[in-house]
Amino acid sequence: MNLRELIDYKLDIKKEKLIGRELMIADKPVLLLGLQEVRNEDAYYYRLENGSDSEEDEYITILYVLYEDEPEDEDWYEDEIEEPVTRRQLRMVDIETPYQPQVSGVEVFLAGDKSFPVSGMTNGQVWEFCSYHQGHMISNAAKAGVIPGHWLDIDEQRLWCCEYRLDSEAFGAEWNDKECSIDVIMEKPDIEVFVGKKFLMNPGNNQEPITITITDPKGQPAEVIVHGLHVEVFPGWPDEEEEENILAIEYEAPENLQMNFFRTDCLDAEQPDNEGGIFAMISDNQNSNVRCDYLGLVPDGFDETIEIELFSYYIFEQDEENDKASDTERNGQK
Repeated sequence: MNLRELIDYKLDIKKEKLIGRELMIADKPVLLLGLQEVRNEDAYYYRLENGSDSEEDEYITILYVLYEDEPEDEDWYEDEIEEPVTRRQLRMVDIETPYQPQVSGVEVFLAGDKSFPVSGMTNGQVWEFCSYHQGHMISNAAKAGVIPGHWLDIDEQRLWCCEYRLDSEAFGAEWNDKECSIDVIMEKPDIEVFVGKKFLMNPGNNQEPITITITDPKGQPAEVIVHGLHVEVFPGWPDEEEEENILAIEYEAPENLQMNFFRTDCLDAEQPDNEGGIFAMISDNQNSNVRCDYLGLVPDGFDETIEIELFSYYIFEQDEENDKASDTERNGQK
C-alpha cells in the first residue's frame, strides 16, 4: 500500500460530528463522543481484489461510545485454572453465570423520535486498540471541550470504546441538542437451558426415531424427536483438495427452541486452547420444526454407534409477552 492508498483508505474521514452527551447504558455511565463517516473496509478490499465495486456502501457511519471498565487481563486463566478443563465444565460455567448486560449490547439507539438500529459493533480498550479514526475523534472531542474533565482523568487502561455502525441518517439527528432525548434498546440475551440427556445412535440406514422429553421455558413437557444420524460431505478450505465428512443429527423440536447436541466423548474431553467450532441449523421447507445440528468431523465410511447428549437448548424466539417487556427495557432498566 503506497501513501496515496494509505490516505485514501486508512486516513480518510469524509464527515465528522461531535456529540459529547453522557447517559447510562447497562448501568454504566457512558459518553457519546460523536459520529464519523469513514471508508467501508469490506467494500474497499473487495474493489482491490475484484476490480469492481461491491454491493456494500463505500462509506459507513460510526458512533463512538466511551466508557470505563476493568482492564482486560489476559493471564487470568494461569492463576485460576490449575488442572485441565473439559468442554462440559466450560459450558456449565456459561449456563450458571448470571447474565450481565454490557455497554456493547446495544441493539438500537434512540435520538428524539428517530431510531437507529445497530448493524455492527467493535469494542476494545483505547490504549491497546485505538485506530487513527478513533484517535482523531477523541482528540477533536477533547480540543472542542466536549469531553468532561472526569473522563480525561480516567486511567488509559480502564478506558474502553465501542464503535457502533449506524445508518448514515444518524447524522441528521439532533444528538447534541439538550432537548433531544437519547436512549437505547438493549439486545435480548441468549437464554441457554441445561438438559443433559444421553442416548445411543449410529448413522445406519434403518434408524428408529428416539423421543426425548424436555421441560420447556414455561415448565411444560415438550418432545424432541431425533430422526437419525447421517454424514454430509463438504468441500475443504479453498487451499485444500480433500473433502470433509461432518456428522449431522436430524431432529424435530418446538419452533422457538434450538437444541444443542454433542458427542459425549467430545463434551468430556479437555477444551483445547483457541478451539473453533462448527454450528449450523437447517430447516426443512415443509416443516420448520425439523432441523440439523452438526457433531464434528468423522472419517470416510464412519458407521460407529456413539453416545450423544442433548446437552442444552437455546430459546431463540421469546413469546409475545416477553417481547413487549424487552422492548420497554431502556438504559439497562429491568
